[in-house]
Amino acid sequence: MTTDIHNRECSLREQAYLHILAGVIRTFRKGAGLTQSELALRCGVDRSYISDIEKGSRNPSLQILLRLAEGISCPLSVLIIRTELLFMEGTAYETNCAYYCL
Repeated sequence: MTTDIHNRECSLREQAYLHILAGVIRTFRKGAGLTQSELALRCGVDRSYISDIEKGSRNPSLQILLRLAEGISCPLSVLIIRTELLFMEGTAYETNCAYYCL
């Protein structure tokens, strides 16, 4: 039973990180003056894939995160640290980013 609770808590935490990361990527992309299509072209992926990442419905691999960071001319560490800080603050980066209290 405690394993089920732990798994559920991990899942909620992972979803929170994913949604916050989605908002961070979207904000940095917009800050770079790029459309989803332009970023997709730079990353070698389809525009719908970028859209799914920004909605938090895709869990990008490390390889894709590296491409995204390069595409928006931002160190990967900045994307990760920004996501971590926002999670620790307990705030959503944008109004549609979910945060779950653990």
